[in-house]
Amino acid sequence: MTENSINLEVMLKSHLPIIFELLNEQKLTNYQWKKLNRNFIRIYEKRKKEYFKNNEYLLVKSNIYDLITSSIKGELKATMLLAFIKKTLEELTDNLSISEKKKLRTTVYNLLVSFDSKYYNYLGELLILNNLLRSKDYYLSEIESKIVNKKTADFLIKKRDDTESHLIEVVNVHVEDAHIDLDKLLTDKLVAKLNDKRDGETTYLDFKLVPVIWTSYENLRRVENLYKNGFSISFESVWEPTAFAMFTYPENRVIYRFGNISTLFSIMEEDNTFVVNNS
Repeated sequence: MTENSINLEVMLKSHLPIIFELLNEQKLTNYQWKKLNRNFIRIYEKRKKEYFKNNEYLLVKSNIYDLITSSIKGELKATMLLAFIKKTLEELTDNLSISEKKKLRTTVYNLLVSFDSKYYNYLGELLILNNLLRSKDYYLSEIESKIVNKKTADFLIKKRDDTESHLIEVVNVHVEDAHIDLDKLLTDKLVAKLNDKRDGETTYLDFKLVPVIWTSYENLRRVENLYKNGFSISFESVWEPTAFAMFTYPENRVIYRFGNISTLFSIMEEDNTFVVNNS
């Protein structure tokens, strides 16, 4: 693969054009696109070496460009996730003013330059923000807004009549182990994040911690059961986790959902012909 054989800007314009509307006039420069292409090629060549070094086996931490490539190849799961991302970004674009879009440039840029599964972290932030703004009752006031000292929250949202505001910190939790103690994992992750953001101070601006969990269907159901059985970290500042799940009918009609863990799978209770596709 050479620099002339890959053009990520063209790929995104063809398969995820809403990115450019969200960036608005804050688009990447030609230099940034060239650098992005070079980095992508470097990662690709590294993967290829590891593939042959490990007897033609490689477990890849995918990125947004892998997702698009898999969708082009007709892989259903990738196509479903890409469609969901596109729909989310379209909603978010409609709900943001030009000045609000400018504030999100860094988050969108980080989504584009993450060449591993860290891109899910930035996607998680955008998913949560979209959910918060969907009602149109709130607007995005600031990003990386101060909590205390040099600690910040991802977003500061305010009610349109300015009677209410919330500092929002998104914490992405990736769970790969099917046998891990989820109670301990969630408690440790969330308490560590709370303590980090409080920076050892007893006085700080109130903020809300919003967990986004990325894991398999089986683990999501385990998390669901934890919360249904009363799991709590005993802090009002921690909201119920959200997660993403994909469903299809037997004939491959698609439903995708992102929402609170307690109601995420209610669709299965309403119609038992759905199949879950989270890996």
